Amino acid sequence: MSLLFLALGATLVSCGGSTSSAPMSEPTIVRTTFYLSSSSEKVHVNDSFTLSPRSYVSSENLKWISSDSNIVSVDQTGLVKALSIGEATVTAYDSTAYGTCKVSVVNWDDTFFVTLSADSIVLNSGESYGIKPTLRTNEQIIESEFGVTLFEEDVQGVASFIKEGDRFVFTALNSGTAIYSFVTTYGGESYGANLTIKVN
Repeated sequence: MSLLFLALGATLVSCGGSTSSAPMSEPTIVRTTFYLSSSSEKVHVNDSFTLSPRSYVSSENLKWISSDSNIVSVDQTGLVKALSIGEATVTAYDSTAYGTCKVSVVNWDDTFFVTLSADSIVLNSGESYGIKPTLRTNEQIIESEFGVTLFEEDVQGVASFIKEGDRFVFTALNSGTAIYSFVTTYGGESYGANLTIKVN
């Protein structure tokens, strides 16, 4: 009889130890996207304009935010004001959906152009040289990401390059001449400059 009670007690302890449940995770809220009255705007300092949803979303339930309120402000009616030079994204959202507009703020007399730390370089095989591209106006430098492509596709193997911070480091491989294009996009427009590399 004592053996029976001992076996039964061991069974109860075993069952009790296995009745643990994993904590339930909160459901993930997935927001869909909708279109605003404009997806991008290029404006001047002190300009203002109003955004509104173009689809089924009710503007009464929307909240509005700016990614950088020092550059662009937006109130809860969708009124956008340009405060200083730069780029910011205005987002309208509710509990189920969101829409965005990219705003580029420029000066009235801004003329954008790209400068390179050197327009042409001459290297010997194995040598390296860093080039810094800059998007700027006559008055200021604009923060922007650059891409580099080989301008003349038939000229291959003259040099290679890697990006290190804000510079592109070129290494001479084989003798010849090649042209590389530095290109960036700002305010919906593309700007670029060319670099000529000659390898002895």
